[in-house]
Amino acid sequence: QPRQGPGTLDSSLPLPGKNRIKAIVKNNKQIADGETQDVYIQATPGRCANTSYKHELRVTLAWYDLPGAVGCAKCLLDDLDLMIHSVTANGGVKANSKLYPNGLDSKDSRNNVERIRFDMYNKSFYRIRVKASNLSSATTKYSLIGSGCFQVVPDPTLG
Repeated sequence: QPRQGPGTLDSSLPLPGKNRIKAIVKNNKQIADGETQDVYIQATPGRCANTSYKHELRVTLAWYDLPGAVGCAKCLLDDLDLMIHSVTANGGVKANSKLYPNGLDSKDSRNNVERIRFDMYNKSFYRIRVKASNLSSATTKYSLIGSGCFQVVPDPTLG
């Protein structure tokens, strides 16, 4: 049966000598129904000083989804959710800091590609979360790319 999906990611970011951005690349990463997977980052605007992109973070999530029924308006069979929270240095979620994808103020249940783009604040910490909310099978695979002026940091809730 045909599948829709994100294709293959080119992991050529950052471009040495051309820019100072960092990238997170996860390709064909497996996730189970009900599971959450997190990446923690810290903004590093000083690394990108004197650039127009020194505060910007862009994160895109895409996943495979079987075709829905003909004529279906809300047809996702596998629903993954992308969200970003501002967190403290020890991983505590800051109040009212949840960012949703695609310009929405709640989760996106219609699309199998979700994107969040915003300006990070100084040297703040953030948690990028992928959550498998409702899968038609036990697992599915996704691809995620994030780019900006940041460093990946260990999960602060572990220790």
